Amino acid sequence: MPGAGVGCSNFPRCSPYLCGKQLVSDTHGTRLQTHRQPLKKRLVDAGHGDTLCTNRARANGLDAPALADSRREPTDRQPGANVPALCLAGWMEASGKPAGWDGAVNAWHIAGEVYRMGRREWLTETGWRQAHRAGIRTVIDLRNDDEIRRRESDPPVNEAAMAAFDVVYAPTEDPANSEFRDICGPYMNNPADYADYARLFPEHLAGVFKAVAAARGGVVIHCSAGRDRSGVIAAMLQDLAGDSDDAIVLGYQQSARGINEHHRRAGVPHPRERYLPEDLLKPLLDFRRESLLQFVRSLRTEDFLRRNGVSDAELAAVMTKLGSAN
Repeated sequence: MPGAGVGCSNFPRCSPYLCGKQLVSDTHGTRLQTHRQPLKKRLVDAGHGDTLCTNRARANGLDAPALADSRREPTDRQPGANVPALCLAGWMEASGKPAGWDGAVNAWHIAGEVYRMGRREWLTETGWRQAHRAGIRTVIDLRNDDEIRRRESDPPVNEAAMAAFDVVYAPTEDPANSEFRDICGPYMNNPADYADYARLFPEHLAGVFKAVAAARGGVVIHCSAGRDRSGVIAAMLQDLAGDSDDAIVLGYQQSARGINEHHRRAGVPHPRERYLPEDLLKPLLDFRRESLLQFVRSLRTEDFLRRNGVSDAELAAVMTKLGSAN
C-alpha cells in the first residue's frame, strides 16, 4: 500500500509496517541532555567494583561506518574519571553482535550475559545447544498468554534439549487495557509509544528486571518479533549500563532491520507487516531515533525501577549480568 508525500495523517505515530506510507523527515530538532550519573559508576564508587569490572565498550564489534558514527565526546553516559582502570578496560567488550544461534530470528547480544531475540520457537535444537554453549540458562518470555504457541513452520525441538533452560514468563503489558489499545492499536510497534507504554505498565516492566536479577546464568529476553517489547527492555538495560545514544539507537535499528529481513524471507506473510526496502526503511529508522532517545532520557531507568519496587540488591544483580563478559 504505497503512499505519497512525507506520510499519513497519523505521522509520526503511524508505521509504514502497517500503513505503507513513506516517512522522510524528522521534525524533532531539539536534543535533550541527560544530567544523571550512570548507575554503573555509582555502584563502583560504592564498593561494587569487583563485580562490575568486566563491563564492555559500546564501540568494539561494530562495522567501520557504525563505529565512526558512534564516537562522541565524553558525556555522563560514559564511565567517569573515578571508575578504576580495570573497569574501563572491561568496558571494552563488544556488544551489538548477532548471537548466531541456528534458527534464531533477531537475536542480538545486549551486554555481558544478556541477549535479546524474537520468539523462541524459531530456534532449532542446534540453536538451543549453541545458546547453551554461550552461557544461556534462562529465557525470559515477554509475550502474552495467547501468543505462546508453536506454529506448523516451527522446527521440532526435543523436550530434553529444553530441560537445561529455565523459562520465565514476564509479560510486559495487559492487552485488554483500553488506553493501550487506543495508543498502540493491536500491538506496540513504534518507539514514539514507548513512554506511554512505560506509564501504563510500570510494574510489568519492573517485573522483567526482577526476573533478570533472579535469573540463573546467562539470559535471553524475547517477545514475538524481538523489536519493540524486547526493544523497550533492551533500551532500559543499555541505559543502565551507560551506553551512548548511538549504541542505544543501533540496538533498535538492528532489531528493526532483523525482523524486516525475516519478513522478506518468511514463507508465511505477516498478517499486518510487510518487508520494507531500504529506501523506505532507512528514513523510518532515522526518524524514530529521536523518539527512542527521548524515551530513554525522560524515563531515567534507575529511578523508574526503584519507584516500581526494584531493590538495590536487584539492581546490583542486573548490573552484574550486564557486566559479566562471555
